[in-house]
Amino acid sequence: MTTDNTTFDKKVYAGMPFRYKITKARYWDKTVAKSVTANTVDDVALEPYDGVTITQDGTVLSVSAGILPDGGAYGGYRGVAAPAGKRYFLRNANTVYDNFSRRGSPDIGKDGVLRNITSGNNIYTAFYNQSYPWEITVKIHTPETFADQSYIFGNYSTNRATPQLCTDAAGHLMLYLASSTSAWDIADGAVSEQALAADTDYVIKAGWDGTAYTVTANGEEFIRVVSAAVQYSTTAVQLCFGFDSGNNAWTGTIDLHNSFITVDGKAYWKAYTVYSEILPGALDGDTGALADWNCFCDAEAETTAFDTAAAVDGKVWIGHKVIESHVTNPWPIVHFSVEGSVTFRGDTAAFADGMWLVADKTLPVTEFFFGDVEFIAKITPKTPSGYNTVFRNAETNAFFGLYGAAWCIYDGSRKTGGTATAGTTYWVRAQMIYDAEKGAYASTLYVLEDNGAYTADTLPEAAAWTQARGTAWCCSIRRWRGSWPAAGTAVCSISGRGRLRRGRWSMWIAIRCGTRRTRGRPAPRRRRRRTSGRRSGWMRRTGRTGWSGWSMRTSARATSC
Repeated sequence: MTTDNTTFDKKVYAGMPFRYKITKARYWDKTVAKSVTANTVDDVALEPYDGVTITQDGTVLSVSAGILPDGGAYGGYRGVAAPAGKRYFLRNANTVYDNFSRRGSPDIGKDGVLRNITSGNNIYTAFYNQSYPWEITVKIHTPETFADQSYIFGNYSTNRATPQLCTDAAGHLMLYLASSTSAWDIADGAVSEQALAADTDYVIKAGWDGTAYTVTANGEEFIRVVSAAVQYSTTAVQLCFGFDSGNNAWTGTIDLHNSFITVDGKAYWKAYTVYSEILPGALDGDTGALADWNCFCDAEAETTAFDTAAAVDGKVWIGHKVIESHVTNPWPIVHFSVEGSVTFRGDTAAFADGMWLVADKTLPVTEFFFGDVEFIAKITPKTPSGYNTVFRNAETNAFFGLYGAAWCIYDGSRKTGGTATAGTTYWVRAQMIYDAEKGAYASTLYVLEDNGAYTADTLPEAAAWTQARGTAWCCSIRRWRGSWPAAGTAVCSISGRGRLRRGRWSMWIAIRCGTRRTRGRPAPRRRRRRTSGRRSGWMRRTGRTGWSGWSMRTSARATSC
């Protein structure tokens, strides 16, 4: 209850009901309704307001829903310990999707570690190498005491249907490989000379490069079997982690977050898909120093913020949290807004109808993208059908992406080329470049199939990419009046209205261009273009600011527009 006394004098009508409200920071509001017939002194005690619950999980700050001091509802808040005013892209290790099946009830902790593995409690996933090179990576922690033939991975039910890797009673690695389910004809218990240490972390990699099978532990080669024979597999094969049917389970642990499979150099399987989310920075005036942060909300604006100040004008105190020293801006800043329920998985975004991202950057003004622009994206198409847009200019509705299985540029009409394969990851590169010699812009779409190692910083130059589709509206202005030129010469007629000031002009022009046919005039293609600046030729004044008629000559020729 309050310990300080504050006196307020108010006049009311005798015998008439009235009501008053007392508010004080960090106390519950108090409302009193009564009527009096004589001077009265009310001694009102206020109850402390403890605030709502604030928790921190790593870098994420969560403010629970609750009741505000005035009795109103508070909906909660999530942000990160980072400077306010920006939004950040975070991987959330607590929000994951399992990419494996369970046998029994395997003991998998919140940290993604598989423990206490038995024949009835383990995990498995499909393994089909299709005669391609492959590699299985498993992060393990060895037991304090090794058991004989303790399997790190093996088959789910059919012997020899998968590669099998185990340790013996001394900690040596043993590898079994077969080209069929009849015999261990590639490796029948190939054993390492070195032994794994007990109670130790190892990253085990077992794989085939087309000429030899190898097993490494923390980068050191333990087993090598030279063979071009292909390990048996089918679409029905299931690879079991921590167990092999008919044998002993692994007595150590397996870190599933750091276990995965590649086939032909590409990602084939990983245990978890880690979801990402976009959260606002929570700390107003963050310097990274340790501090006791007060949390405030604006109920009307539905905003929440943390501040080291004891009070913030116009906002209600709802709690506090001590935040340790930290690095400011440690995550990527988000430069887009989200429309619809876009799902973020790691560094990827999954879309469906009605979902897209809107960049907070404005493009300069040109015909297609508006200016010399290059746009690069890494995409994986699903089963292509209809229009699938990768990037769209909201001002002009021009876009690039897919139409059905074909790569597509749309700038008023659809232009397609090449073929995209569903489930294959591509890098796409769209360029809109001005050609000064032709006096025109050209839009080109390049495609590069991902090799599993490319990053935005290591992509090759455009010359190494496949040109999926290109467009150009490349007219050369030949004459204003007169007969049509010879076949094969691009021609344009122009008209417009504008203003002439001090030798400079600005106008909108309608362009009609094409190539002469054997008979008749060319079929026109129309574009509208904003243009301004100094040009040679002539203009005729038709008033103080108007003009009409102009002429330009050029030797440029083009066979298409």
